[in-house]
Amino acid sequence: MTEFAVMVERHLRLREIDGQTDVIVRIAAPVLDGNAYDCKYVIKGIGSAIPKSAFGIDGVQALQLALVHIGSELQAYEGEWEWCGNPFTGFPASVEDSIDGTRS
Repeated sequence: MTEFAVMVERHLRLREIDGQTDVIVRIAAPVLDGNAYDCKYVIKGIGSAIPKSAFGIDGVQALQLALVHIGSELQAYEGEWEWCGNPFTGFPASVEDSIDGTRS
């Protein structure tokens, strides 16, 4: 079960040699936590499905870093990703990707 209020989610499919896996990415709205903003996210269907956090100096940076963390984690899996019929996840795999529009 997700331990935070979900702001947005994305449904993906990972195609591997031995079959396919439906993957759901859930992201919470960034919230102020002390001196930084915390943006929680979870990836379900692969890995541990444990909620994680990305921190930023403001809510936008926390969200941006969460998207990059997600893209990087997804890129670590071998296989072909699919999102809405497209051969990618739509998440940036690095901060540079998020700035120039490259996607994994």
